[in-house]
Amino acid sequence: MCGILGIVAKTPVNQLLYDGLLLLQHRGQDAAGIVTSEHKAFHMHKGPGMVRDVFRTRNMRSLPGEVGIGHCRYPTAGSAFNAGEAQPFYVNSPFGIVLGHNGNLTNSEVLKQEMFRQDLRHINTNSDSEVLLNVLAHELELAAKGQKLDPETIFTAVANVHRRCRGAYAVVALIAGYGLLAFRDPFGIRPLVFGRNHTDEGPEYLVASESVALTAFGFDSVIELLSGVTLLWWLSAEARGAVTARIEGMERRATQISAALLVLLCGYVVLTGVAGLLLRLHPEGSVLGVATSAAAVVVMPLLAWRKLRVNKTLDSPALRADIAETLTCAYMAAATLVGTALNLLAGWWWAEYVAALALLVFIVLETREALEAARS
Repeated sequence: MCGILGIVAKTPVNQLLYDGLLLLQHRGQDAAGIVTSEHKAFHMHKGPGMVRDVFRTRNMRSLPGEVGIGHCRYPTAGSAFNAGEAQPFYVNSPFGIVLGHNGNLTNSEVLKQEMFRQDLRHINTNSDSEVLLNVLAHELELAAKGQKLDPETIFTAVANVHRRCRGAYAVVALIAGYGLLAFRDPFGIRPLVFGRNHTDEGPEYLVASESVALTAFGFDSVIELLSGVTLLWWLSAEARGAVTARIEGMERRATQISAALLVLLCGYVVLTGVAGLLLRLHPEGSVLGVATSAAAVVVMPLLAWRKLRVNKTLDSPALRADIAETLTCAYMAAATLVGTALNLLAGWWWAEYVAALALLVFIVLETREALEAARS
């Protein structure tokens, strides 16, 4: 069990990384290290011992930069007495990569042999973290094919790391001149959470082994990464522009899908409401139906509330349309329960259908807004 930390900020991150490692110190006391990035150059200091013993004022001054990663080590592979196995590890090719790792590779010995015989890479320690770093470096080299790095290349490389590396691992890494990379193993065994902080200069991002490192610094939107998820923060303006264009395209497609679902939902409400009134269909309750509707009435508003909180940060038209769909499901479930009850108690078989048709005003407004967002 180790502590890992990665920060993309608008101010120097050396003190934030130091304080974050203090908060994660319980996860590893044998060694600690920090790497910061500035103008495509890495600045590193690491060594054996507790965080407070490894870093002095002179060491902190030699760690400039607004992006960095940190690691505190609990040795589960290699030697606890080998200072050379303190993390993060560095490899210069391709691009220049530093990596901090929490977890264990169960096939590290096999990978080490593959690295030497097939990939022509030398592993200098007994740490499986160095093996993981070299696997990532090799897969990046293959995916890039000598060309400029882009998000698709990195995601392809990480997918190949997942294919080759067996075990439990959570990783933070820096790629010189490109950005900060974080990912988990396909089974999500080792923890990794991320959050966002709003400042006057712009948003800051932090990823860590535990949420305590985020909440202590006032970062919100604390979300645990799902199994096999990869996060990537770009540093250069050109790369950020390419990523922004890709995200906007995905947002537009997601909004179009949500708008289409709202249109279908409108059709469903009209069809069931009008058909029920014309054919004088009397709602009939069942234990399973009532239980399902009751659960939807309780769960759907809570889900919509959580989505709304997330959307305060994301401001996503697609998610806003999805929230409307969730609220509509809650309303329809409530209308079903009330309509069934009124039919049994008062014979008002039409109540459910009238209530459903009354919802059309809300759905049409949300659908129009989603369609306008999709077109823009």
